[in-house]
Amino acid sequence: MKRVVIDLLGIAHADLMGHLLPAIPKVEQAAFVFVAVSDSPSEVRLRYIEHVKMGAGDYAEQGADGFELTDEARARIIKRAHDLGAGIVEFHSHLGSWPAAFSPSDRAGFEDFVPHVWWRLKSRPYAAAVVAAAGLDAIAWVSDPRTPQHVAELLVDGCRIELSRISLPRWRAGDERFDRNVRLFGKEGQARISRARVAVVGIGGLGTALVQQISFLGVGWQAHIDDQYLKKSGLNRYIGARHDDPIPGTSKVAIGTRLTASIDPQISVTPVLAPLSSEEAFDAIINADYVFGCVDNDGARLILNELCAAYAIPYFDLASDVLPGKPTIYGGHVCVAWDGNGCPVCMSVIDVDEAQRQIAGAAHRENIDAIYGVSRALLGDAGPAVVSINGVIASLAATEFMAGITDLRAPKRLLRYYGHLGTVSESRDQPQPDCYYCKHIRGARDAADVRRYISQMKRRKES
Repeated sequence: MKRVVIDLLGIAHADLMGHLLPAIPKVEQAAFVFVAVSDSPSEVRLRYIEHVKMGAGDYAEQGADGFELTDEARARIIKRAHDLGAGIVEFHSHLGSWPAAFSPSDRAGFEDFVPHVWWRLKSRPYAAAVVAAAGLDAIAWVSDPRTPQHVAELLVDGCRIELSRISLPRWRAGDERFDRNVRLFGKEGQARISRARVAVVGIGGLGTALVQQISFLGVGWQAHIDDQYLKKSGLNRYIGARHDDPIPGTSKVAIGTRLTASIDPQISVTPVLAPLSSEEAFDAIINADYVFGCVDNDGARLILNELCAAYAIPYFDLASDVLPGKPTIYGGHVCVAWDGNGCPVCMSVIDVDEAQRQIAGAAHRENIDAIYGVSRALLGDAGPAVVSINGVIASLAATEFMAGITDLRAPKRLLRYYGHLGTVSESRDQPQPDCYYCKHIRGARDAADVRRYISQMKRRKES
């Protein structure tokens, strides 16, 4: 297979990047470069001739997670390439902190469009580049319009631009690995799962069990968020943790990333080794389509619920618990805030008073403890935790996600698992009316000022 090299002028590259990634990007953008094709025995070089940037009138649809060009715009691009005797390099942007890689929806579009362009341009190469804040990736169709290959080099005034090279080798369309999934919820259901961007917050006992299941389902874009490291006490339940992992020294997000890669190395994973109240974590969450909270305190869960409500992102709240006593009570819950009609607060699974105490910080908690005569030190942070209980909760959450995203049925608002009884029950309680999170800030986005939690965290660190 011949190497493919894209050769751009610096001034053109700067203009393209300014268009694709403006200072405050709000929607995906597209541009096209027309290239002269130089073919040698070992290399196909695509040299810059001119470029055109797509304007508002060129899009039939345009949003933060995709676009569709009008038929007129596509025809104009093909005609210009025909008149120039040129090949085409398509550039488009992806928003957020995700690695540069073509999404399953991008790939589906190429499968329809590239053969048409190939025929119209008499087999001249078609290439595509995806640009994100985290980098760039590029592929090209040189030998035939059905088989893309990685671009070997992208040069700008002779200088090499690093490519992520994570988009290939496998196109997911027709992949037999998902055949048994498709038999349940169909090809469109699998396509929805494959192009979903999912953020998992907390990569511990619950989080690793969930990561394993959504990876097997085929979720193609994942962000793993956790600032903690593996301890020996986690070896009894962290799926993917190994006996020889360095302790200390192995981050939980590294375990999640490795676990995902062991299942399917073509899944794009963004590891975020940062606390929840950080710019890195918030950006990954805001740019996700679905969020799973696998955290162990109500303060973090309240922040997640508020953040997801503000940006109208479906939120899955997972919790497992063991209450020592006679008899010992153990189990957990999955609460789904899917459409603004119920959330962990108005379904009464978050203790808001306790959550606010936790968010307020250590000094405030000590003052409250003194008033009420409760020492947090006496409670400790090492309660019982067992892999099978986490596995049940993760399976319930993955199933509700699968059912909702594929339209098998609407997700249940609240499922409770009573392990000591061996039962799972659906809560029949109705959401509390006039919920602040569901009714007042849902969809408010930046106006909800959820980033105040980041500012509060910074002030506490500085004081």
